[in-house]
Amino acid sequence: EVDPVLAEKCVPECVYRNFCPETDRCCGYAKTDEYKRRVVQYQSIEDEEWRPVEGYDKYYVSSLGRVRKDAFTDSCGRPKEERIVAITNNKSRGGYEYIHLGAKCKSLARLVAETFIPNPENKPEVNHIDGNKYNNTVQNLEWVTSIENKHHAWKKGLCNAQHRMQKIKCIETGEVFRSIAE
Repeated sequence: EVDPVLAEKCVPECVYRNFCPETDRCCGYAKTDEYKRRVVQYQSIEDEEWRPVEGYDKYYVSSLGRVRKDAFTDSCGRPKEERIVAITNNKSRGGYEYIHLGAKCKSLARLVAETFIPNPENKPEVNHIDGNKYNNTVQNLEWVTSIENKHHAWKKGLCNAQHRMQKIKCIETGEVFRSIAE
């Protein structure tokens, strides 16, 4: 039985992720024909480019930040269908989305950036341009230095109280400054 209130909240995410990320209980929508129709529709989005994931046979990443695994036969000889791989929201790593590729777990944003965005300056971090860490489309990602990433977070107001700079007190004069730059 479908819980309409829960389904209304979760359905778009259920279809996008192929599971319900918001609740411990299922709204029941995944068992309906409508869900199956929307998943098939979602799996064939126009203007979505798929590229192979380097070093991982049978895995592909899309320009829209989705990961697909080709059909394969498991170790017991059972055939498995092609499928969109479920995304993990890892709260212990700042809430960023991660994807399991076999036994490895990789940042979805980094996977998309490594696959689609050239990095000629060899910058080490991937930034979400709009500040939304769940928007892993190619258009929303860029390679940045650590300083550029922190500056962007401050500009967008993404830093919480833990990240704010502490005031600096001069030992010699006792004068207090808002930052070391002053």
